[in-house]
Amino acid sequence: MTDRDEFARLLNQYLQKRDRSITWLAGRLGVAPSTVSRWSNGLATPQDLERVIRVADVLGIHDPVDRQRFVEAAGYVYTERKSPQGPSTAEIGADVDAGPVPTPKQPLPIHRLSGLGLLSALLLAVLLWAAWRDLPFESMEATATPSVSVTAPVEPTRPAQVSRCGEAEQLATPPWNRFMRTQGVSLYSAENTEGGLRSNGVRTLAIDARGLWIGYFTEPGGVGFYDKEGWADCTAGAGFPVERVNALAIDPQGRVWVGMEQRGIAVFDGQTWQRYTTANGLPDNGIFGLTVDNEGRVWAATWEGIARFDGDRWSVPYSVYNGTLASNHTHAIAFDPEGNIWVGTISRGLSRFHKDNDQGAWVHYTREDGTIGGNEVRDILVQPAGEGTPLAIWFATADGGVTRYSQGAWTVFGPADGLPHSRVTDLALDRYGRVWAATGGGVAYFDGQAWQPYTTLPAQAVAMGPPCSACPFDDDDVWTAASGSGLTHSGLPLPEPAIDVVAVQVPRVVRPGQAFRPAITVVPRAPYRLEEGDFLAHMDEADALRFGAYPHMAVRGVVEPGQPFTFTDYDNLFVAPALPSGEASHTYTSTWRVWMDNRYVGPAIPITFTVQAEEP
Repeated sequence: MTDRDEFARLLNQYLQKRDRSITWLAGRLGVAPSTVSRWSNGLATPQDLERVIRVADVLGIHDPVDRQRFVEAAGYVYTERKSPQGPSTAEIGADVDAGPVPTPKQPLPIHRLSGLGLLSALLLAVLLWAAWRDLPFESMEATATPSVSVTAPVEPTRPAQVSRCGEAEQLATPPWNRFMRTQGVSLYSAENTEGGLRSNGVRTLAIDARGLWIGYFTEPGGVGFYDKEGWADCTAGAGFPVERVNALAIDPQGRVWVGMEQRGIAVFDGQTWQRYTTANGLPDNGIFGLTVDNEGRVWAATWEGIARFDGDRWSVPYSVYNGTLASNHTHAIAFDPEGNIWVGTISRGLSRFHKDNDQGAWVHYTREDGTIGGNEVRDILVQPAGEGTPLAIWFATADGGVTRYSQGAWTVFGPADGLPHSRVTDLALDRYGRVWAATGGGVAYFDGQAWQPYTTLPAQAVAMGPPCSACPFDDDDVWTAASGSGLTHSGLPLPEPAIDVVAVQVPRVVRPGQAFRPAITVVPRAPYRLEEGDFLAHMDEADALRFGAYPHMAVRGVVEPGQPFTFTDYDNLFVAPALPSGEASHTYTSTWRVWMDNRYVGPAIPITFTVQAEEP
């Protein structure tokens, strides 16, 4: 890790610890937000020692060890020595490449003060103390250059760790830059979470009021948990192996059920872990799907049929042996409001208990009979009837895209219909009634008319949070398990436009090497507004298409609905490239989009200009 990378990591860590933004820090320092953005992304560090000290003071980094790490990451040498006058002080010196060591300012002489002067001095002392404590005097800027010799305050005692899922330890969330501008999501990996995410091989996800539950398939497998405060390895202290997780489910009592590839089912009741195998009535220890029905009963799709838990043991109500299923190798089970039971098999299509059938018999469907699109059923989603929309059952297949069954009609969706890939492994329903699909070519959602792309990262699972505003993740959050990449997260795409692009100002013709400053004006629509932390982001895969500009242009302040705001960057101008060999002119386009409240909004914004050679 370079010094810039380490400085960026520490800077983001302290910003997150204080729940502060880049824009807030820029305002306290009196610099442009883009300057702080470059520090936080590891592109630069402060150019002088006094600025580093100022940043440390604003962020409240007073512990000598923490202060030393912060200063040295910026490229300066930090040494601690005993002051001849008593207390231990920290003396900071410049690195060889950083220039001479600045001389600490001498203390001001003390004079007798009149009553009014004493009152003024006391008021000033209170204001300075409040600013250091980050009380309501946030807008006050200190004018004196901070001393480079400081005495560290006592570190407050932190509360004891509270167990989330019986874990042995928790790992704090590294405040690292995870935003993927080309995808419009934040990517969490084993690397950028510093081991918080155990591996990038995530197979399944579940979200409840406590946070995000993560099922790892890549060895050693297991279950993880994340709630913004930190990461936990839930099954490290389970007392039995939890390996290669295929399925997660959460019942009405809040118990977390885990289906494993070869070791049966594990369940966490909030205090302890318990394991169920064939010794407890399961027909096989190979578990591929878990479902909780409307009565709170837990069902398991296994290699040897469908199992049901009665509170103590498992029974097997549906299998080939009792004439109900087309295959024992099952992957999913679902129950619709009309009393029908749907069972998806690993490679033999779909079985359905048809309640309205005269005999109450099971009916089987395969790709060959022209109903379901594929025989390798991986997930089943029940979409309840809504205003003007009938009940629909959706099926994810690994060999035939997505199939919808509604009012007796079967509809198959594949790549020709906008689905990213025909291999589909998971389905989910969002708060707006849109169906989501995790596929081998990315994630997409069906808006009622067409499939809309979300990401192009191959995915195994997709999940949304519960309708709970006080929860770590609510029904405005969408998480995906990106195959081999880790996890992605963002706010749900909005169902309507949130902003209007009213102007894109850019020179139509420029010369090679000419610097210019585009300006993009947008207006948020009611009820949406732009706030600190929102920005305009460059979307192109190729960094060269930024033409030297910084990838983000930040929002400053709050932009209310109907109020125009212009994105522009005075520090990082576009620079026209050289013309391709043999061309007298060439037109280029750089694509940008507004990131608002943790998601992309509005249309992609092209910045187009033509580079033309100088007249001979």
